[in-house]
Amino acid sequence: MADLVLGVLDVAYSDPDTKLSKDTEQALKKLGIHAPEATLTTTGEVATKLEKRYGVMEVFLELYKDKIENLLAEAYAKRLDDIFNGRRVSKEIFHDAMRQIEDLFRRFLDKDEWQHHTGMIIRAARAGVSFRHGRMKLTRAEIAKGISLLEADLAAIFNLSGKRPARPAFINTGLFQESFKAWFQADPDEKTGA
Repeated sequence: MADLVLGVLDVAYSDPDTKLSKDTEQALKKLGIHAPEATLTTTGEVATKLEKRYGVMEVFLELYKDKIENLLAEAYAKRLDDIFNGRRVSKEIFHDAMRQIEDLFRRFLDKDEWQHHTGMIIRAARAGVSFRHGRMKLTRAEIAKGISLLEADLAAIFNLSGKRPARPAFINTGLFQESFKAWFQADPDEKTGA
């Protein structure tokens, strides 16, 4: 017997040697943002925290259980049809179904279905906070005001101007969403053989 596993490829969000500089810490403090010392975080750690706190994948499975069952049943039926008709059979019979499950999860996040289903609000998402929106240059007005690139970058990330609209929950950098995978894992306690 094998279990369907929903998880992520474990990918690092940052370099393990990354630390906030004193300038960065001061700029964050000036903006009223508490940021602890940067540490290496992986998609696996983030997924574990999100699942423990919000049950993101659990809610996804609750909403899409029937669709997932149908995808897997169709894949199995196709393999049986191929066998009965003498066609070549792929070793990975569920490959297409797994990709479709992964696409379903990504759309689930894109459509913000977790917040709609649970009724809970993720404040950072509602505020438009996103680490995708750093800035690479300053305007002349910002330079004249003595604003540093770091301050402008942090203001953009934390949407301090309020110009950026809310974003879906759990999509900040996009790495968690893109690293999502579905696969079968054999039960380690199950004995194989004749």
